[in-house]
Amino acid sequence: MSMVGDLISFVRSYPAWVKVSVAFWLVFTLAVIVMFIFAKPESEARTGAVQVPSGEPRETEKVRADELASAFRERDRVRPLNDFEDGLDLSHAPDGVFGFTVPWIIGSESPMNQQRGGTAVLELHKLRDGSAELVAFASQADALRIEARSGVIEVNLFPEPWKEAATPVTIPLHEVISSSQRSFKYGYVLDMRIGKKS
Repeated sequence: MSMVGDLISFVRSYPAWVKVSVAFWLVFTLAVIVMFIFAKPESEARTGAVQVPSGEPRETEKVRADELASAFRERDRVRPLNDFEDGLDLSHAPDGVFGFTVPWIIGSESPMNQQRGGTAVLELHKLRDGSAELVAFASQADALRIEARSGVIEVNLFPEPWKEAATPVTIPLHEVISSSQRSFKYGYVLDMRIGKKS
């Protein structure tokens, strides 16, 4: 306490603006000290401060989506869009490419981006014959229904793996009868009616 008393007697002889500056400096220093005392270490803040709910897509889910879709890319022999082709509509993109589009525009007007990100999360392949298909994720049960379909079926598809919907599927665009998208806390879901046309 004698140090504080010495400081007060030292400051008394100075003008008011000096006293205010010293008081501000003391309060600021005290606030910084308190902040350091109660702050969590950086490693704890990164890992343990916020628990991510199960099923929430993270960067690892985007990487996983790319890994799971890579088998279809190889099968379809498609390459990524180059810088010059980025942003072209599906109808204007060259054959043999893949890109990402927004889930609410599925068709020849779908804008195709080079990278998955933001709202461009649904993968599209423009095949070498000019036809197109989308790559999405379904539950195992829906994936089996898609593979065995002979008529019209309704399925829920996800642009990225989510919970049980982690099985990659492809849907030819000409078989999409209707599609509506809705967003939810962790991304998008497509309520889709598909069917083989005779």
